Amino acid sequence: MKKPYASNPVCLGLLLLGWTLVWIGHAYVVPTLRTPWLIGLADPAVHGLVSALLVLPLWLRRVIDFRVALLAVLLGVLIDLDHAVAAGSFSFKAMLSLPGRPLGHSLLVATLEATIVALALRGWSARYASWGPFYLFWVSLASHIARDGVTPWAWPVAAPPIPAAVFFGLFVPLSLAHWWAGLAWQRKAKASMRAEYET
Repeated sequence: MKKPYASNPVCLGLLLLGWTLVWIGHAYVVPTLRTPWLIGLADPAVHGLVSALLVLPLWLRRVIDFRVALLAVLLGVLIDLDHAVAAGSFSFKAMLSLPGRPLGHSLLVATLEATIVALALRGWSARYASWGPFYLFWVSLASHIARDGVTPWAWPVAAPPIPAAVFFGLFVPLSLAHWWAGLAWQRKAKASMRAEYET
């Protein structure tokens, strides 16, 4: 078995640094920006970092390959294309002037999108469980919806905004759970290889 890309301290250090940057970007940087194009660049960057931190522990442990990790991150950013569709323009000013997030920012639509992408790419690798890429794609999309706070996340049912404390209360433990899952997967793979060698 190949060694992981990073040791446990390095992986946890990257997570801690990432959580800090997400918090700074979410709570202090993006809210203070007033120029549409700056918001249009900074906000997706924070969303991308959130998605990256969710897949990073699994990629570092080689549970997933780079293509799956990269696509999960891209989906967590590209969900905002529904703003351009709703505004009928790729202008940051037009997209930010919408009265609210479009229906693409709902868990139902996110589930459909994750299902379609996972099915379309099911031949990428035989080593994944059928639900593996779907789960990562869905988590990436859902994290975007949760971070935005005021979204039609429960559409077609009306739902209250998601507080930032709820988002971080889910995001941080989930990325830690992915680190633990990656560690468990690596130990299981090592044990399996050792058993094969001894027999």
